Amino acid sequence: NCLDGIPNGNGCIQGEINGNLFEYTGEFEDGNLSGNGSVTNYPYTLSYEEYDIEGLYTGEIIDGVITGNGQFNDNSNDIDFSYEGEWLDGKISGSGKLICDQYIVHFKDVDRIGQYDGATLNGLADGEGVFKAQNDDNVAYEYNGLWKNGLFNGYGEFIYEENNENFVNQVGNF
Repeated sequence: NCLDGIPNGNGCIQGEINGNLFEYTGEFEDGNLSGNGSVTNYPYTLSYEEYDIEGLYTGEIIDGVITGNGQFNDNSNDIDFSYEGEWLDGKISGSGKLICDQYIVHFKDVDRIGQYDGATLNGLADGEGVFKAQNDDNVAYEYNGLWKNGLFNGYGEFIYEENNENFVNQVGNF
């Protein structure tokens, strides 16, 4: 719908940003995105932890801002990042599923960067998930279990890749 040649009401626009074809379907007011809509392959830079991740978003949008349910996938070679779930004001919010090869776990005495694949709440590991990283001796390990607020919390298995008498696998509640 248009009024005096300017989009007003419901409609669809397709375009290209930086070589990426995108589409918006939803409401317009005076030529601007307004109200509820959805986008497909919308180029977006997500600020997450200490990273600015360039990728493509597909999902709900309100008044031109990513809000609702949607999926974001990194489209660079810097980081492997994929999130599907809830968003609010352009940020990961609520529950979702995250796959990230540069996920940071903020333990009490040390930060560990590794691969995370699992449930999140407000961008932090929460629910069931798998984390793979290395300890200070560069020995790989995997934690597979429950999380709360970005930390191991509940039943899980902490298993070292190379097991010797210096490293003890742990199974139980964390």
